[in-house]
Amino acid sequence: MAVTKDELAANLKSVTWGELERRVQAAIRVLTRDDPEWIEMFDLSRFDLQSHYTCPLGQTYGSYNQGLDHFGWEPEDAEHHGLFVTDLLAASRTPDKDAQYAALDFIWREQIAALQND
Repeated sequence: MAVTKDELAANLKSVTWGELERRVQAAIRVLTRDDPEWIEMFDLSRFDLQSHYTCPLGQTYGSYNQGLDHFGWEPEDAEHHGLFVTDLLAASRTPDKDAQYAALDFIWREQIAALQND
């Protein structure tokens, strides 16, 4: 059974669903300005936000790090664009980090599917 948006949103502690949606939309605007064809080449069946090669930057620029270099971004910039979640506690992964990744994955999939169906 698939997890719903409401279930994912309920697990967020340090950020709202709306904020994560705004971050993803900001990234989509940047990617589209840079390469309007990126969405046509994006393979949603391979998408994994936590993979350096199948996340949006990976699929568009070859790898997450190459995407960061392309834009001159630091990890914090990627976080502000819904591409990365920093650990609030550097020593361990927090439940909120996992919840944010799950929510971002859902949002990216939803947004990309909508763009590809336009």
